[in-house]
Amino acid sequence: MLDAIRAYLAAALNDPPELSRLAAALDGLAVAYHGTPPGSVTHPDVDAPRANHATVAKQVAARFPELGLYPLLDPLEDGQELLFGDAISDIEEIACDLMEVLWEFEHTSEAQACWTFRFGYETHWGAHLHDLRRVLWSTMFVGGPSALPGERPPGAVDKGGRGPADPW
Repeated sequence: MLDAIRAYLAAALNDPPELSRLAAALDGLAVAYHGTPPGSVTHPDVDAPRANHATVAKQVAARFPELGLYPLLDPLEDGQELLFGDAISDIEEIACDLMEVLWEFEHTSEAQACWTFRFGYETHWGAHLHDLRRVLWSTMFVGGPSALPGERPPGAVDKGGRGPADPW
């Protein structure tokens, strides 16, 4: 869990801003969730300091100018209006939540940090992760979250939303 959190924070905020590095770090977080024990609330009266979301968002926007708004639908709702997600906000929200997990690990207990990591994935940042991961895939391999078939990069083929032509 800790290695995955540190890898994500580095990819999002410190390392050279590469979409492939960010995508790999998101994958690492998803895998880490499944390997993290449930934990428990050991310090119910202790709150981690909140990161400054506006500052983190500004840093992320400067690092990843190619990202922004993307169309978003809830797969479980029928007849909904098209909404928009924000990749910059996704990166920032995940980062700020994970900073709290690291703080808890260092200042409360491992059990508390594990509980917060899993709870956050299940209720908040996990949704941001999966929305963002789809956007990164689309941006890296199809030509962007809002690309039309005629705007796809060389070598990319419209396969009903499945991306580049499969070799088989």
